[in-house]
Amino acid sequence: MPNYDPQPPVFRVATLTLGPLDTNCYLLADAESGEAAAIDPADDAPAILRLARREGWSIRHILLTHGHFDHIGGLAELKRLTDARVAIHPKDAAMLESAHLCGAALFGMPFSPCPADRHIRGGEFAELGRARIQALETPGHTPGGLSYYIGSAAQGIVCSGDALFYSSVGRTDLPGGDGAALQRSIRETLFALPAATRVLPGHGPETSIGREMRENPYVRAR
Repeated sequence: MPNYDPQPPVFRVATLTLGPLDTNCYLLADAESGEAAAIDPADDAPAILRLARREGWSIRHILLTHGHFDHIGGLAELKRLTDARVAIHPKDAAMLESAHLCGAALFGMPFSPCPADRHIRGGEFAELGRARIQALETPGHTPGGLSYYIGSAAQGIVCSGDALFYSSVGRTDLPGGDGAALQRSIRETLFALPAATRVLPGHGPETSIGREMRENPYVRAR
């Protein structure tokens, strides 16, 4: 469960859907300072940068929910354009340097290696001005799967990567996948968040924790 900020700063959110698998890339920004994080730069780094500049934001962090190719297709170029710090869980870090490990070679996709600047684990933060984004460990889709939470106990947002979707969950049949671990991640970590928490998934439409607790057919009851 996150360490909630009792009086969180105002933050802003913008979304781009990018790449061949329609991956959602999110920009989270501290409204006061304009410092921003790009979560899962799937493709088209110039488009991500244009959106940030249009909003008056400066990308300081690149936060990865996991290392699959469809979430990192724009990573190397966005790093080059912004010099933002790249963070990923250490169990997925090798994917950023291997076309085979990230799946790009398997699916015939282009790949540019980009090693992480930081290994981030559950409970650790990325600072954006006065705002803080907290990493939550949600393995199962990959061994190093992370979700990212920002907000208070009453109102927050979680970027769930490929762990939790609208009425679905991430696949676990790829190398490193673990169905039991994914179920635990959802039930014990994501479903421990307030029901009103907005869920911004790696693919598909936004949802909420409360809605998925009630209606997601792929999450087994305790």
